[in-house]
Amino acid sequence: MSDAWREELEAECSKAMPRHEKVREVCREHGVPPALRARVWQVLLGVVNRKASLETWWDEDIAIEDMQIVRADVGRTRQTIPKFKDAEVQKEMEKLLLIYCKRRSVKYTQGLNELLAPFVDLRTEAPAADAPCPYDRNEIFNSFYALVHRFLPNTLRGHDLKTLRRSLQLVRMVLRYHYPRLATLLENAGLKPDFYATSWLVTLFASTNEMPVVLLLWDQLLIHDDPSIVYFMAVAMVAAQEQALLAAEGQEDQLMTLLKSVGTVADAAQVAFILEQAVRLSVSTPRSFRRLVHRATIQDEPNDHLDAFLHSGTPSVTLVPADLAHLVGGHKVRVLDCRNAPEVKAGRLRGSLNLNGVAPTAVPAATLKGALELGMHDIGSDEHLCLLGNGRGGTDDPATLVCELLVKIMSHPRVSIKSVP
Repeated sequence: MSDAWREELEAECSKAMPRHEKVREVCREHGVPPALRARVWQVLLGVVNRKASLETWWDEDIAIEDMQIVRADVGRTRQTIPKFKDAEVQKEMEKLLLIYCKRRSVKYTQGLNELLAPFVDLRTEAPAADAPCPYDRNEIFNSFYALVHRFLPNTLRGHDLKTLRRSLQLVRMVLRYHYPRLATLLENAGLKPDFYATSWLVTLFASTNEMPVVLLLWDQLLIHDDPSIVYFMAVAMVAAQEQALLAAEGQEDQLMTLLKSVGTVADAAQVAFILEQAVRLSVSTPRSFRRLVHRATIQDEPNDHLDAFLHSGTPSVTLVPADLAHLVGGHKVRVLDCRNAPEVKAGRLRGSLNLNGVAPTAVPAATLKGALELGMHDIGSDEHLCLLGNGRGGTDDPATLVCELLVKIMSHPRVSIKSVP
């Protein structure tokens, strides 16, 4: 294979102001060379030549409430790697974490040590032969700070970890949307994403994987530059063990053991497979999900209605009107009008399906299931199904009842609810 792309990448990265889109384009096609990784990450995180001004903090005696926890976490970090056993490296990591907490005015949260460690590890991988410095602590700090700001700006903030709880519900939502049978199995066993995905989200998969795999996973996170990809990666990891998990139905101990292992990625080939599946899931999910991720985690919108929706029994992907005008990942969108007959008669969306007068809130589940099977007989398995209700949500909205039946009982994939302004 020609090394022309590598030379092109090195030349771009060595510029005072590298073009991040050019770097992303080359790395998306060819990957990230280990010797250039530190510089590539700085470019993709937008921190090349940015001043951290750590000198004004470095010699100060910084103290925070959780000082002992910081020290203990650093002492446990990556102890299979000789570098991380070094007292000076540990002292530097402690200082960087303390400065981070002071600068952001946040409490230290366990997991920050795992997010810092890959940048410390990169110090052995000089960005380029003619680089003035292999990767100094200012660059490490800026990269670490930028990564957290980009992917986890609010997840590790606040005593109640509200954003983390929202993030776990987003994983649950994607799993229900694409793999309803698997989602129902896990929920019936009491194994929600809180059990298996918390550490994945808090550390961006770092705490469950060996360092070489973490570096490859983070290459892909930075190349995609989309916080929502984290949720699709999490679901792709679970879905990769779908058959084994389904076969363990009713065996809770075995399910727990399997789930604890699915976040561990073996090698570069499995990283490539997980990312391929994550991209497929992303493309096949309505664009409104990305907006929801932004509202719920990046923007961290204070919204009681949003929280009630995310933590409801049926946290379904929603579609806004603009989404209906587009194919979702190549899937045709069909609208199923779940409203009661008078509401349908008052105004019907042309081309939509309906339940032929069956009122979802007023009939037994068996009757509703029969009406759904009859009304949906011509809907292909590759179609996206959008449910239209009265917009009130909860048990008062027939779309909620229909969604629950379709996902939990009929295991119908790609079910969403039409959002109402």
